[in-house]
Amino acid sequence: MQTIESIKTRIQQILNDEEGARYSDLMLENAIRQAMGRLNDNLPLIRKVEHEITSEGREVTLTGMVMPLFIVQINVLASDNNDPVREIKKGYEYRLQGTTLVLNFNANVVPKEGETLQITYAAQHLLTGLDGATESTVPDSAAAALENSAVSFAYMLRAASLLGVYGTRVGESAQLAEQSNVWKELAEAALNKLKTFQPFEYPDGFALDRWDS
Repeated sequence: MQTIESIKTRIQQILNDEEGARYSDLMLENAIRQAMGRLNDNLPLIRKVEHEITSEGREVTLTGMVMPLFIVQINVLASDNNDPVREIKKGYEYRLQGTTLVLNFNANVVPKEGETLQITYAAQHLLTGLDGATESTVPDSAAAALENSAVSFAYMLRAASLLGVYGTRVGESAQLAEQSNVWKELAEAALNKLKTFQPFEYPDGFALDRWDS
């Protein structure tokens, strides 16, 4: 299982800073947090939640979603389980408010009382030890991409911290920025390979390949 400490240890090894002399814990934590954001952009976690319709209406509110990003699919399960599952592809709008999803259907697709909505959604990944998370959802296949991305952000954070600092070696920030770009490209290549296995299409306007420079 991936944890913030295991990721941090591998990053320190790559940065050749196992004693933490140049990259503080706070800097590494911020780099890992940014790398997690990049992972969520490219390979979000897929979760499902079900909600039984108890009263017919155009607006439906679901609670209990875990760090949702966007809706992937909405299916309707019949009350008697004899009718086939039907997918609602259009005719609705939604908004996410923390762990709550509010759906607004048009008159032609309003689910009926007794039916169950099955919502598939993309969510943020968790990493044990980061921002209070007690579990990790980062797949082993994405660990290297996450580490490469975190190294890239660590180099960039270090470069930014040295700008204008008295006693800094000439060109040091520029060299760190160059290293950041090298590791960014490695991470981007790995994430692009992982994206090819995504079982859904991203919605219009969703952030893709938006690398900080």
